[in-house]
Amino acid sequence: MVSGTPPHDEERSPGPGPEGRRVGVSRARWRFVRELTRASGFVPRMVIAMPFQGRERARTRSLLGQGTSTDPEDQRRKNDDARRRFRERVARTSERMGRHVTASAFSARSIFVSCGEPSGETHAVDFVRCMRRLSPETTFLGFGGHALEQAGVSVRQNLVDHAVMGFRAVLGQVPFFARVVAHFVQILNEERPDVVVLVDYPGLHLILAEEARRLGIPVLYYVCPQYWAWAPWRMRRFRRAVDGAIAILPFEPPLFERHGIPTAFAGNPLLTHLPELAPEPREELLAILPGSRRSELARHLGPVIDIWRRFHARHPSARAILPQQGERRAARVREALTAIAATTGTIPALEIADRGAFEVLARARAALVKSGTSTLQTALCRTPQVVFYKTSGRSEMLFAKGFLSTAWIAAPNLVLGRDAIPERYFASANAWSAIEADLEAIWREGPSRESQLSACDEVRERVRGDGAGREVARWLVDDDCAHRALT
Repeated sequence: MVSGTPPHDEERSPGPGPEGRRVGVSRARWRFVRELTRASGFVPRMVIAMPFQGRERARTRSLLGQGTSTDPEDQRRKNDDARRRFRERVARTSERMGRHVTASAFSARSIFVSCGEPSGETHAVDFVRCMRRLSPETTFLGFGGHALEQAGVSVRQNLVDHAVMGFRAVLGQVPFFARVVAHFVQILNEERPDVVVLVDYPGLHLILAEEARRLGIPVLYYVCPQYWAWAPWRMRRFRRAVDGAIAILPFEPPLFERHGIPTAFAGNPLLTHLPELAPEPREELLAILPGSRRSELARHLGPVIDIWRRFHARHPSARAILPQQGERRAARVREALTAIAATTGTIPALEIADRGAFEVLARARAALVKSGTSTLQTALCRTPQVVFYKTSGRSEMLFAKGFLSTAWIAAPNLVLGRDAIPERYFASANAWSAIEADLEAIWREGPSRESQLSACDEVRERVRGDGAGREVARWLVDDDCAHRALT
C-alpha cells in the first residue's frame, strides 16, 4: 500500500466532460501506482506465507477432488445454488443503491462486457451470442477487440490490440491503462449498465471490478484467475470485488466457494472448437508445442529438437509438426530453427505450421507439450502427451516448488486430481532424458499409452457442461428465461 493521500478523493466519481476525464485519469494513475507497489511486494508476501504453504497445498489437493463430479444433474444443482446466491447479492446491492429488484426477477437489459486478449475475446463473443438468443432486447457495450465489435457490442476501447503480459510490459503501458480505468468509470457513471461481465485478464479486470462495485454495479467474473495456484491470499480481494464467478475448469468452484464467492462450472469452451479426431491407430505424427514466447523458445526448442532427432533415428517413418498460431509466431520459430540447424545440423521431417494446435493434435500419435492451456487441448484431442517446463534456473525452481499451492502443473492432472500424465518441471538439463523416455513409452502400444488414452476420455467427460457462454447468460436473465435456456 502506498502511504499518503491520493490526488483526489477515492470515493468521488469523476463526472462527465473534460474536467471529469482529467480527474478520472489522475485518480486512475494513482491506482496503478498502488497496484505496482502491491506487485513489488509479491515476493515478500510469498515469503511470509511460506510456513503455511504445506497446509495450503494439502487443502487445495483435497478441494480439487471435490470438483470432479461427472453427474450433470448434480453439477446443475450446484450451479443453480451459486446463481441464486449471486442474484441475492445483486438484489442487496440494488437495494443499497435505492433500486428495488428481487433476486428472481433480475434481468440485465444493459451489459458492460470486457476482455483483454484474443482467447478471452473468443469466450466473450460466445457469451454475447448466447445472451442475444435468450434476451434479444439486451444491449451491450464494453472493452474488447474487433471480434467483439462484430458480435454487436459497442466497443469503447480496444484492449485486445494492447494485450500485454509481464511486469515490464505493464509498466510501459501504465498511462494507457490509467486512461482505460478512467474511461470505464466515466461510462459507468453516465450509462449505468445493469451488470459488468469481466472475462479473464485479472491484472486490469480486478481494478475494474473494484471500481464497478464502488459505484454499486454488480460484477460477474467469467474465466477465473488462477490465484489458487500461486497466491491464495489474493482470493480475499477478489471476493470483495466480485458478486459471482463462472469457471471453465471443473475443480475451480470449490476453491472459490471456500472463500465465499458464488461460483459455477459451466463446461470448457474448448469443447466447442474440438475438431474431428483421427481414430486409433494414429499416424506416426508427433506434435511439438514448446511455447510461443521468446523466453520459452530459448529454453525449450533446442533440447526438444535434440530429442526429436534421436527419436526420428529410432522411428524413421515418423514426422513432426510444430504448430504456431499466426505467421508472425511461425516466422519466429523458423528463425530459431534455422539458427539451431546452422550449429547442430539438419533437422529431419519437421514441419512448421502457421495454424492453431487443435488440427495437428487431433491427428498426432503423441505430443511434447509445454505446460499451459495446450495440455488440456491435447487431452481433449485424445493424444497421449508428455508435459514439461524448464525454469530459468535453480532459484526459480526452488521458488516454484516452495510456493506452488497445487501438486501438479498440467491441466489434465488438475482436472482428474491425480498423476494421470507425466509432467516434468525442472531446472537441470538432465531431465530431458526422462522426457525422452516418457515419449518413447507413450508412442508404442502398451500400458502407458492405454492409461493415457483412458485418462483423456475421463478428462473430456469432466470438462463437459451446459455450455460456458450459456451459463453466464443464464445468470443475467430472469428465472423463466433461464429455465428455457436448459430445455
